[in-house]
Amino acid sequence: MCNNEKFFDEGFFCWKKDEIFEECNDKKVCYYASSLDNKDDQGCGNSSNIEPFAICSEKFCNNKELLDKSLFCLNDGSIKSLKQCHTECFVQRHSNGTLQQGCGFWTCKVDNEGDCYTCKEKYCNEEKHVNQHCLENDGKTCKVPFGHNCFEQRTETNEGCGDCTLKERCFTCNNHLCNNGKNVLYYCKSDEDREQMCYEQDCRISLKEGNHKGYNYDCGKCEENIKQKCVDCNNRPLCNNKELIENSLFCWEKTENTSKISGNRICESKCFVERNKYGQVIQNCGGICSESKEDCIYCNKTYCNEESLVPKHCWTNEGICKTKFNNPCFMERISKNKFKKGCGKCPLSSACKDCIENRCNNWTNIPYYCNTSNGIKECETENCYILKLNDKEDNLAEYYYNCGKCPISTKSDEILSKKLNGVNINEIQCVECNDGNLCNDRKYFESQLFCWEKTKLKTNKTKGMKICEKECFVLRDINGTVEQGCGNCLPDNRSECKTCKNKKYCNEENLVSIHCYDDKNENKTCKTSFNSFCYLLRNSTNGVSKGCGKCPFYTCKECNGHLCNDENKIKLPFYCFGLMTNYKECNETNCYIANIEINNKKQFYYDCGKCPSNNILLNLTKNNLIQNMSNVQCTECNNSPACNSDKLFESKLFCLEKNFNKWKINKGYRICEEGFCFIGFDNKEI
Repeated sequence: MCNNEKFFDEGFFCWKKDEIFEECNDKKVCYYASSLDNKDDQGCGNSSNIEPFAICSEKFCNNKELLDKSLFCLNDGSIKSLKQCHTECFVQRHSNGTLQQGCGFWTCKVDNEGDCYTCKEKYCNEEKHVNQHCLENDGKTCKVPFGHNCFEQRTETNEGCGDCTLKERCFTCNNHLCNNGKNVLYYCKSDEDREQMCYEQDCRISLKEGNHKGYNYDCGKCEENIKQKCVDCNNRPLCNNKELIENSLFCWEKTENTSKISGNRICESKCFVERNKYGQVIQNCGGICSESKEDCIYCNKTYCNEESLVPKHCWTNEGICKTKFNNPCFMERISKNKFKKGCGKCPLSSACKDCIENRCNNWTNIPYYCNTSNGIKECETENCYILKLNDKEDNLAEYYYNCGKCPISTKSDEILSKKLNGVNINEIQCVECNDGNLCNDRKYFESQLFCWEKTKLKTNKTKGMKICEKECFVLRDINGTVEQGCGNCLPDNRSECKTCKNKKYCNEENLVSIHCYDDKNENKTCKTSFNSFCYLLRNSTNGVSKGCGKCPFYTCKECNGHLCNDENKIKLPFYCFGLMTNYKECNETNCYIANIEINNKKQFYYDCGKCPSNNILLNLTKNNLIQNMSNVQCTECNNSPACNSDKLFESKLFCLEKNFNKWKINKGYRICEEGFCFIGFDNKEI
């Protein structure tokens, strides 16, 4: 018999259902479970398909009272655990604010008083048994007993534990870390200069559009495509005041291929302006300069990044040069097809054009330039002219300058018409040019070839009015007539012709020989250089001889000029010896020589004319003397010039003279023309 009392005492039994039990063979553990929908489950073992459940290790221990007396705890999130706790429940607030709940006293580590709590009652480990945290301004936290207040006030940043210190823009809450800013509104300035509540932390201020003065205030960030200067902020309530926008940094904005615009968004770093190697300007906020320090500038004032801070580029003949922003660039016309480019202003006297923009001096249609009476002038074509208004030279010469070719009338130029004052423009010298820049200056005019002009029919030469493109000529024909003009000499051996082109009016008459009358030449003329002489000679027979060159003897006259030795134009005198035996010009052919006695000394006296027979005034070396010539030996001649020489006197025969009634013998004063003297005796004297 096995079903005895001993069998029952030695076995392990658990309730199965409704006072039905079962023996547990493997494990001496019973369980009791009761679900939330009132389903119950009992039996052997340490688990059940229904929760919650409790276990026990005594016979018939798994009744309903077991579940009621067992310890259950709250898990994390205050969720009721369905598992039996065999030790005690705990709730803990960690230093980072995390709340932990569960079963097991060994888990609880107490950092500070009030941060951990343990208990042995069902679901006793509630959050209310530990402190809660509040946020503070410095990012740290503070602790208050559960249910006490945290506060947050909308200032620059004001959060902490406890109640509000100020009523303005402040809220309280009593949950852990509840003052995180999510439950308090934000405040921004409004257009009416009031506070307005905002659901976002950002405030903005912008300039009014158009020409309206003032600002627009609103909640939120600046719009993406805003057209006016705008600043947003979120560092404190009412941060969007005018000081914010006035003290914010704005920059000019420009890329390589766009125009400059004013930046409407605040620059958080610095403004910069850069001119790259291609001459393009870049302006913006921030950025890293890619070029030299000279070509890239940083600054920190609103719209300070002006293009004027970096050097500008100007074109040169070799590439580019750099200069200050306000300095101009220039392009100078050097000649018809040559230019000079560079940095700086145009020279005052140059045909030049300047400009102020970057790399602006590269015109393809740069004008031509001419001198005018009012200065340098831009002209449509390369032609310039210069007129000489008077016939004076050097500083006394007056000129008129203008664009174009030499005018044929003054109808279209009132100023020129007044200057000419009725003079025919065809009688005015004019020079035109198109081979260089500002070519119509005085130097160019003076370098041009003008010729003297004279035809056979004209008596006087005149200055040519037109430029001679080749050379000037001067010609003296066989008849001695001079012609002058522009052109070449024609082959003609009967004429003498010279050409020149070394200077204006070079074709002077002195380039060709002059003619002189010549008795020895069958053509009755000879040639000599222009500056040489013609002569008229009183020859040995007292006739006239003519020829080229200087006088061959003293009894001669020289002249300079074509056919100047014309005896009808030049009165050739006769010649006698005069005082001191010098040649003396006389109006007649006769000459005389007289042997006079002065201070008991004999000497010769020479003069023009026949021997005088009366008293004459002798022109002597030291004084003048009145001499009675009737008792002076004298001889005369007319067969040749200066025939009254000492030799003539010595060749003449003078006789001793005595009358029969005179006792004294005297020398005769007149030439004995018979050729012999005589002596005779009077019978009375014997």
